[in-house]
Amino acid sequence: MYIKKSIERVSNFIEVGNEREAMMLLRDLEANVVRYDFEIMGDGFNKFAEIYVSQKNRKKAIEMYQKAILYYREVGNQEKVSQVSRNFENLIL
Repeated sequence: MYIKKSIERVSNFIEVGNEREAMMLLRDLEANVVRYDFEIMGDGFNKFAEIYVSQKNRKKAIEMYQKAILYYREVGNQEKVSQVSRNFENLIL
């Protein structure tokens, strides 16, 4: 529950342009994540990437897609890895 609510808060900060607060909360969230939360974190980073893509912030979107892929790989979710990888490739091409 803590992880999901924090992801929502980070998303809200990103959407309103409060990058500094979003990144501070995100660092705190990453520091407190445990293995069973990795899939939730992957979903969160994927969501952050989509927000950044919609805001045309390519650099941040790339960073968030990379983190999502890392978290999904950690739990062995190959379906999500391939889906996010396609989005990542479309962004960088």
